[in-house]
Amino acid sequence: MFPTIKKDDCITTKLIDGSEAKYGDVISFKFKDAIYLKRIMAMPNDNIQIISGDVYVNGQKLYSRI
Repeated sequence: MFPTIKKDDCITTKLIDGSEAKYGDVISFKFKDAIYLKRIMAMPNDNIQIISGDVYVNGQKLYSRI
């Protein structure tokens, strides 16, 4: 998964209830006076493994380093 948002990009967000979030969504949140953007790659109760730099969610390869 390559970054889709670059420095100085302008984006809009909307407020949603946490139960509306789904895989692949990009979320924003504020923590200690900084705003963070993160992509949802797993949900509660998912099994996450990192093996030799590859990320697996529920046994399926999600991301491979280049």
